[in-house]
Amino acid sequence: GENISFEVINVCRKANPRITVKRAHFSAVIQREIDRAMATLVAPDQNLSDSVDARIEIDLRLGSAFTRFQTLSLGKKFEELSDKLLSWGPCQFATLGFIVDRSWKIERFVAEEFWSVSMSLNSGEGRGSAVFDWARGRLYDRTMCLVLYEEMLESQEAIVTSVRENIKRKWKPLPLATVALQTLASRKLRMSSETTMKVAEELYNAGMISYPRTETEIFKEGTDLRELITKQLPSHQWGAFANNLINNGGFEWPKPGKND
Repeated sequence: GENISFEVINVCRKANPRITVKRAHFSAVIQREIDRAMATLVAPDQNLSDSVDARIEIDLRLGSAFTRFQTLSLGKKFEELSDKLLSWGPCQFATLGFIVDRSWKIERFVAEEFWSVSMSLNSGEGRGSAVFDWARGRLYDRTMCLVLYEEMLESQEAIVTSVRENIKRKWKPLPLATVALQTLASRKLRMSSETTMKVAEELYNAGMISYPRTETEIFKEGTDLRELITKQLPSHQWGAFANNLINNGGFEWPKPGKND
C-alpha cells in the first residue's frame, strides 16, 4: 500500500509539484474505521516504500538468474522440457517445497490395519456418561484385540483403581494472516486458496471482516471489532454467540501474534 502511494504521488507531483499528500490507514470497510482513518491522516512512509522496491529488485534478479539456470540445465536433461521456459520465483519456490514435502510424505506412508477396544459407561440416572480411553491405544493384531474384548464381556464388574483430573486450557486463536487463513480454510472447509481469498474479499467489501491480504497477526489499536461482531447478530448459526460477546460481557481483545 505504501509503495502504491508513492506511485500515485509521483504522478500527481508531475502536474502539481506543491501538492501535499496524506495517507489513510484502515483495515475494515466500516463507517467508524474509515472515519477514524480520515481523522488521523499521516504522511506516507518512504522507508516502507523503498523496502518494497528493494524486494522487487531482489525478486527480479533472483528470478531471472534461476529461470535461466534451470531452463538451460533441465532442458538438456529432459527432452519434454527442451522447448519450455521454466520460470522460477521466490514465492513459487517456497510453495513448491510444501508440495514436494507433502508428496514425499504421502509416498512414504504405508497403510496398516489396526484395532482398539473402547468402553463407555452410562449411569442411567441422568448424570451423564463416561468414556474410557484404552492406555495402549491400538493393536495391530485383530485376534489379540478380540481376545481382550471377549474377556471384558465375560467380566461382571470393573474396578476404578485411580481418578486423575487435568485442567485443559485452550488459548485464544491469533488473528489470521493470509497464509494462516488459507491453511485453515483448506483443512477445515476444504476450500482452495483462490476460493478462500475470493470469499474473504467479498466479506471485506461487505464490511464483515478486516483486510484479508495481510501478514500481520495484530489488530491495530482503535480497530472497532465490536462493530464487526454486531454484524453477525442476525445469523441463525452463530448470532447467539455474537450476542453473548456483545451484550453479556463475553468479548475480550484478541491475543496478538508476533508478526506485524
